[in-house]
Amino acid sequence: MLSKQRKAVPNVEEEIRRIYQADARAGLVQANVSKYADPEAVNAPIDRFLNCMNQIVPLYEAAFLGNRPMIQMSLKPGNLTQTGGDLDGFFVFYQGGFRFIPMNILMELPSERPIRVHLGMNVMQSKLVTKVYPKYPDEALKKRLQGKVVVRLELDINGNLQKATLIEGDPVLGRAFMEAVKQWRFEPTRLDGDPVEVEVDAETVFEVH
Repeated sequence: MLSKQRKAVPNVEEEIRRIYQADARAGLVQANVSKYADPEAVNAPIDRFLNCMNQIVPLYEAAFLGNRPMIQMSLKPGNLTQTGGDLDGFFVFYQGGFRFIPMNILMELPSERPIRVHLGMNVMQSKLVTKVYPKYPDEALKKRLQGKVVVRLELDINGNLQKATLIEGDPVLGRAFMEAVKQWRFEPTRLDGDPVEVEVDAETVFEVH
């Protein structure tokens, strides 16, 4: 979504600075900040924005002209331009800082989070583009640790690994397998033509010879 935002609004930082500098010149320096994190407690379209998230990230809304955002517009020759007031969109806290997402970008989000299906590795094997084999850990060799390791992979709609969880096997061997599967790449999976998230259990066997 951030790449789409950059493409749609390449000068978003400059726009934010311009509008807030206009507010500061008008003496608007105190904002009322609202936080939205429960889709059941908010109205459309905010509930849709929250519902489409795999893990809900709060949305923040800043209002300088009252309790609700208001936009000040000015009609210049041939162009309607925002001259002050509040930003049309929401802030999210991401990677240690707040990022602004314009409303037109949020409106492109789906109405709900993608469907997730659980598939066997025998099915996903044909979609595995890049496979990295695990290295036998020196610690495991010294202790002659061996056995089966199973890791649950969670893939997004593009086939990218979002999460890997050890669900069976020795932790030392499990870490080695996890490092390998984090480098795996899959083709997207579709169900009735629509992209879906996938949960798949990958397994390997470590043997000391």
